[in-house]
Amino acid sequence: MTTIYMDMRDLSLQAEDVASVASDGFVFSTVQVDAGLLRQCGQQGTKAVVMVSRGDDQIVSQLCAEKMDDVCFVCNAGLTETDRLRAFAPDACWIAKTNVYKVAASYSFGNDDYTSGFKTYKLNPATLDERRVCDSALLLDDWLDRAKYLKFDLVWLESSEAREVGKGFDLIAARQAAKAMNGGVWISGGATTEKHVRNLANECMVSGVVLDKSLIDEAGISALRGIWRPEEERVADALPSGSAGPADATAQAAMGSA
Repeated sequence: MTTIYMDMRDLSLQAEDVASVASDGFVFSTVQVDAGLLRQCGQQGTKAVVMVSRGDDQIVSQLCAEKMDDVCFVCNAGLTETDRLRAFAPDACWIAKTNVYKVAASYSFGNDDYTSGFKTYKLNPATLDERRVCDSALLLDDWLDRAKYLKFDLVWLESSEAREVGKGFDLIAARQAAKAMNGGVWISGGATTEKHVRNLANECMVSGVVLDKSLIDEAGISALRGIWRPEEERVADALPSGSAGPADATAQAAMGSA
């Protein structure tokens, strides 16, 4: 089941605010986070994710000293710094995060395939699906290989480009990462409607999506959770009370013909 996280980084909030919001989990900045906020998440069974930055050794150590065992950490300063900070909380859940962007399409200048004697610019179609990461300019595939080498089981891909456009997630990057990480991927950036979330679910399976509060409030957490429910469960819920589901109907038909 895919976990839905509400991005709280740009919001002003307190522990009682979290208690009144429906979500599977929350992403906080280090400016927001305190022990009371994290304990509130634990009491209501929601997951807390803390976004740390380069040099936040003391914050990580402090949260671990306060026995915040359910807290996940994400670092936005690259794989090397994330791996370094992980040493201060080796037993905690750590997520490697990066920002992905589309590679500009490339062209070559050569002989036309159809008209002898003429040279034209030819599009290299492979570059249409290429993605790079902002923190190191590596190709996404190479970054994912590096993350696996460092033994990160979860990665978070954010797309600022997709967020600016607001027409859905970067599905190419999502599919690429989901395949490489066996589904251990979080995706964010670009989703502004429930349809955009459905498009992602139809494209690949991911372990988490990070959404703006406005989208979760508008679509409803139940509807968003239902997107990743097994089809047979969705069909059963749609049937009138007491009606036979597809499997039951097949069994009843077989008994009737016996």
